[in-house]
Amino acid sequence: MGKVTIKIPLVTWRDGRPRYWPSAAQRTLGYKGEDLRHPPFDRTGLPIGAWLTLDEAIAWSKNREQDIADRRQQLADGTSARKIRKQVGKNRTDGLTAVSQLFDFWFTDPRMNGEWKSDGKKRRAPLAENTVRYYKGAARIIEGFDEGGIWNELAAALRPKAIAGILDRIEVLHGLAQARAVRATLSAAFSFGCKQNPPLVPVNPMKGWGEETLPVLEARIRYGTMEEMRTLIKGMDALGFPDMADSVMLGLFTGQRQNDRLALIGGQVTDAGILFTQNKKNKQPLLIPIAPEVLTRLANIRARRKEWKVKYPHVLLCEKLRSPWNSDWYRKVFRVLRIAIATGDVERDAKGEPSKDAKAILGELNIQETLKAAGIEPMASLLDFRDQDLRDTAVTWLALASCNKYEIMAITGHSQKSVDEILKHYLGMHPELARTAIAKLVTYYDEANAR
Repeated sequence: MGKVTIKIPLVTWRDGRPRYWPSAAQRTLGYKGEDLRHPPFDRTGLPIGAWLTLDEAIAWSKNREQDIADRRQQLADGTSARKIRKQVGKNRTDGLTAVSQLFDFWFTDPRMNGEWKSDGKKRRAPLAENTVRYYKGAARIIEGFDEGGIWNELAAALRPKAIAGILDRIEVLHGLAQARAVRATLSAAFSFGCKQNPPLVPVNPMKGWGEETLPVLEARIRYGTMEEMRTLIKGMDALGFPDMADSVMLGLFTGQRQNDRLALIGGQVTDAGILFTQNKKNKQPLLIPIAPEVLTRLANIRARRKEWKVKYPHVLLCEKLRSPWNSDWYRKVFRVLRIAIATGDVERDAKGEPSKDAKAILGELNIQETLKAAGIEPMASLLDFRDQDLRDTAVTWLALASCNKYEIMAITGHSQKSVDEILKHYLGMHPELARTAIAKLVTYYDEANAR
C-alpha cells in the first residue's frame, strides 16, 4: 500500500505532530511559529499539553485561515500593522492572563468597589476611595505605555528586569511620583492575581524586587501663610463659592483631611465641639472645640440653606448643585478657584482657551473684575497650594501659636512621629520661630547679666 499524505493548509507535520510555520507575509501580521498543542501553557505562553489530533488540526487550520483573512482586511481598511500584530499576539495567548485581564479581574473585586470581602470569619474592609483612584490612575499610565504593548502583554511574561526598564521610561515621561505609583500598583495587582483560586498569575515578579532603583520622593514642603489663607478664603467667597471657603476654614481650624471634612454631618457638631471620626486612623475619634471663625461660618451655612427643600445631613455641601460633594468634583472646583485667585484669570487649556472645568464651574464670570470689586489682588504664590496642604498648615499654625506636640496631636490626630516629621520640615523654614527663639535668648542673656 502506498503512503497516504494529508495536506492541511498552514499545518506542517513532523513525526506525526502538527506545527504551524507562518510565511513572511503572515509574520508581518504578527503570527509566530508554534506547536499545535492544547493548554496548559508554560510561562512563555507556549502550549505544552496534548498534541492536536488530525480533526482538531483541520479545524484549527480553518480558523487560522479566517483569522488571517480578517487581519488582511483590517490592513486594507487602514489599521496599522503594528496594532494588528499586538492583537494577534494577544489572541495567541488566549487562555492565559494578559496584564489587561489581570487588572480587569482586580478592579471587579468587592474591596475595589466599596464592599466588604468575607470568607467565613475572615473579613477585609473595602479600600479607601483615594486608594482605588490611585491604583486606577496608575493603571491608565500602564495601559497607554508603548501604545498598549505592556497592557496586552502576557502577565506571566513580565520579568523584574523588563519591569525596571518600563519604570525607568515612565519616570522619564511622567516623573518619579507616577513611576512609584505604577510600581506599587503592579505589585498590588500581581499579589491579587497570585492569591486567586486558581491563580491568575504564577508568581509576583515584584516580590523582592529592588525598590532602591526608584528613589524616595522628596518631602513636600508647603504650608499656607496667614496672608495666603485670608486671600484664598476671601477670593472663594467673592467668586460665589462660600461653601468651598467653609471647607478651607474648617481645614485650617481642625487640621482634618478632605474626606473627613466632607463626611462631617450635623449631628457631629455639638456645644462641646466637633466630633470627627478619622477614616484613615481606624475610626479614631477627635473632639475639637469650635473656633469663633468656624462658628460664624456654620451660622452662615444654616442661613444660606434655610429655604432648601431637600435637607442633607452633611455640614459641607456643594451649594451650586445642592448636593453632597463628590470628591472628584470637589478637587476640580478647588483647583479652578485656586488658579483664578492666583492669576486673576480662568484656568486655560493648551490652546489658551478656558478649560472645560473652568467653563463648567465659573461660566462667563469676569474673574479680574470680580476680584477687584472685592479688593483682592491676585496672589501667584497660591498656584501650588493644595487642599491637602491645609492639614499641614494647621499643624504649623498650632506650633507657631506655642502649642506643644501633644496639643497638636489632640487636634489633628497625627501620631507623635508624624508631628515630629512635619515640624522638622515646616518649622525649620519658618522665620517667626527664629525671631522668637532669639528674643528668648536675649531675655535670658540680659537677665543672667543683671544678677
